Amino acid sequence: MKNIKLILFIVMWSIFACKAQIIPIDEYNYYEKGDESLKKGTYLKDVNGILDKYVGTWKGTYKSKQYEFRAVKRTFSYLGIKEDGLLMRYKVTDNNGVVIENTLDLPDDSIYTLNAGFYDKFEDDYIYNYDGRDTDCGQNGKVYTTVYGVGNKNMKLSVGIYGEADNCTKTSFPEILPVKWMELTKQ
Repeated sequence: MKNIKLILFIVMWSIFACKAQIIPIDEYNYYEKGDESLKKGTYLKDVNGILDKYVGTWKGTYKSKQYEFRAVKRTFSYLGIKEDGLLMRYKVTDNNGVVIENTLDLPDDSIYTLNAGFYDKFEDDYIYNYDGRDTDCGQNGKVYTTVYGVGNKNMKLSVGIYGEADNCTKTSFPEILPVKWMELTKQ
């Protein structure tokens, strides 16, 4: 009987000792992928539903271009860590309906989808990584999104370009995503 109790104690202790550490995303800010303070088994979880207001289809116009953004919630895994986050795809057309860029049908792991982001609790923003098809020509950086308004039906979006166009061999290159704030409406 003592052996059974000992075995049961060891099994129960192992289960609780190996339990993942759950950190609400709105209580942990400015982490980096590979942050050493995050242990394997950590789960950065959206326990309070903070990301839900970003999910959906958003549309707007900026500099005579029509934009459609589709954001979905996903759980990402890296280095033994799980994280709830957002993935966003987009379609940009000109006034004639000609498609300038379309990432709507790309797979989740495409570098052209807006992903690998984080929730900034201080600004109440979600920030995505951005790599366009012409990264050497300034199509890269961070995409900042802020949801606001009655019922969270409005979003502001802009790109902070992080790479210079020093390696760009083109004489001109298109601005795909707006570098100044644009307004979007949830559909």
